[in-house]
Amino acid sequence: MKKIFTIIMLAALSLMAVAQQKKVAVYVTGEQSGISKVLGDQLVAAFAKSGKYAAIERTTSFLAELNKEHGYERSGAVNDNQIAQLGVQFGVNYVCVADMTDAFGEKYISARLIDVETAEVVNTHSVSGEMNSMSVCVQMAGEIANYLTKGTFAEQEKDARIQAEKELEERKIFEENEKKRKELEQRKKLINAGYVDLGLPSGTWWKYSPESTSGIKYSEISNYSAKLLPTPKQMDELLSLCTWIRDGHGFIAVGPNGNKISFPSTFSYKEWGKYHYCGTYFTSQYGTILLFFDSSAKPYIFNDDKFRAYVRFVAVP
Repeated sequence: MKKIFTIIMLAALSLMAVAQQKKVAVYVTGEQSGISKVLGDQLVAAFAKSGKYAAIERTTSFLAELNKEHGYERSGAVNDNQIAQLGVQFGVNYVCVADMTDAFGEKYISARLIDVETAEVVNTHSVSGEMNSMSVCVQMAGEIANYLTKGTFAEQEKDARIQAEKELEERKIFEENEKKRKELEQRKKLINAGYVDLGLPSGTWWKYSPESTSGIKYSEISNYSAKLLPTPKQMDELLSLCTWIRDGHGFIAVGPNGNKISFPSTFSYKEWGKYHYCGTYFTSQYGTILLFFDSSAKPYIFNDDKFRAYVRFVAVP
């Protein structure tokens, strides 16, 4: 039962697709010979192959009807309004008129697509050349047919707009993917270099551990690139947004995303019989360091250019 239902549905969809196809009558004017017959057949085949149109060859029928017109018998001339009227009579949406003439020893073929409702020419194309073989005839007819089957001028503009929008969207997706790929590569490099993403709003990554095992004077900081050192703003962000947990004589900074880095103490001193363990870390601004005190609930910014301090790198992917 299901199989029968499926067959019926497929048949119905096929009929709907055929019903949506626009009908085109092909009419070849000029010399009625084997060349015109090939041209008409090729146009019909190309229209049908496009899937947009259901084409029929109507040259003989058009001539029979036109011969009834006394004006046509006298002059052989026919205008697009007459063709459109015949198209309506034959029950088609469009008429493809292919005019074939001899010029300068070559065949000149000019084709136009006429909307039978408005008698307007909605698409045109022409070719010329020495038609000295069947293959050349087929090639020229195919070129015309392939161009005309792209649709009307309005349809081509619509298709071009859709294609442009599609390409723009594809470009956007490509750029977004490329951006993500580069960000991922950069993240991998930072992770391999020992940096940690703490989930800070600025996007700053902090090196998990200091660059040296002993402090340096501020005069020695020129040995490091300022770009690698945290700014006071980045340091303040670290202090205000991280959770600071005592870890021995130093601190652990836990970022908003749960990742953490260590700030070990860098020196100690004894006062009033008690040892005080401190941690000093340079920023890129002269004399600004991050200072730990063992009596502090958490570190704070301290300005002094006399202390020796550690270097802690940062990076923004």
